[in-house]
Amino acid sequence: MKEAWTDYCRRLERAGLGLLDARPDASPAQRAEAAGYLLGLVTSGIRQALELSDPDTPRFVRNPDHAARWGAENADNQYLWTRIRPNARYRITGERSSAFDFLIEVKEGYMQLGDERNFATLTAAEIDVDDDGRFELIASAERPANARC
Repeated sequence: MKEAWTDYCRRLERAGLGLLDARPDASPAQRAEAAGYLLGLVTSGIRQALELSDPDTPRFVRNPDHAARWGAENADNQYLWTRIRPNARYRITGERSSAFDFLIEVKEGYMQLGDERNFATLTAAEIDVDDDGRFELIASAERPANARC
């Protein structure tokens, strides 16, 4: 643990110094923006490590958001993540509410790193909702016998 923590802190220090060295002529406002972006990446990584660490009890976490930006900001989108096991079965419940549209995707990797693989996509139009706008989905490697979509 001590070695991993020390390594993390050294890498963070190198990243911060790299920002300062890359543009020595940067204005204070530009330096603050660069530092804020780096800290957003750090925040995003920490949130993923802590809040998305247990695929046995997954939960959806919004990332990126206003505090944790990492290059995929889009005013029209919210990104909710969770981690799952490929051999497990999960029940997802939700309420359509006022969402104009949404996607639920099963992915591996990171779009920003170019190593993303998409295994499944389900659109809002493909999901059956009840009269109150509620829905229930089963996420599983094996298609349930009574699956409708």
